Amino acid sequence: MCASAIRWAGFHEYIYGTSIDYLTKLGWSQILIPSHEVVSRSWSFGTGVSVLGNVAAEGVTNGLFEWQYMEAECPRGCERRKVKGVGTCIAIIDGMVMQGE
Repeated sequence: MCASAIRWAGFHEYIYGTSIDYLTKLGWSQILIPSHEVVSRSWSFGTGVSVLGNVAAEGVTNGLFEWQYMEAECPRGCERRKVKGVGTCIAIIDGMVMQGE
């Protein structure tokens, strides 16, 4: 989804951290179309875009996703509840429950 938006917006560079493969291993639902495929199939846009992936994934971005389905402490503003039999962190924003999937 990010790659598609970047192509439509006309960006010339796309840098991402955490990969689709890593997210699916954690339990996150994903559309399984890699960024490089979106970029290669959008040749009709007439401009190129360079893709650089897994930037700071290990030390920064992976950790931002790991808490969701792991038995770790939730980030501030969230609490852990059982959803679909899995302990997930649920964000409580202005009294509304926001669940990531």
